[in-house]
Amino acid sequence: MSQNYNGFISLTSLYSFSLFLILSLSLLPIVATIQAEQSFLQEERHVVHALANELQQALYYKKEAFPFVISTTISSEPVTISFTIDGEMIKGCAHWSTIRHEERKECLYGKLYVQ
Repeated sequence: MSQNYNGFISLTSLYSFSLFLILSLSLLPIVATIQAEQSFLQEERHVVHALANELQQALYYKKEAFPFVISTTISSEPVTISFTIDGEMIKGCAHWSTIRHEERKECLYGKLYVQ
């Protein structure tokens, strides 16, 4: 007596392929979202890094010219960096438009260096 497994094999193959397809189609948008967020965060890191560099320059070399504004381009996006005195601290703020076309503002503070 021979047994016929053709129906069972094709059913398990269909089940396996369906499972593979569902997992693949679920992971694709997740990976795309993660890559978009990485790009967004990388842009923000570049802007904050430039702001920190400019703040260091302002702390040690520009004693008399507060407030002042610097316009620059970071990652092909225009960025405006402004510095004001806030008590004994220098407040440096960067304003830019993100990849998502949202207006962003990040501020850093530094203690005014007096010689």
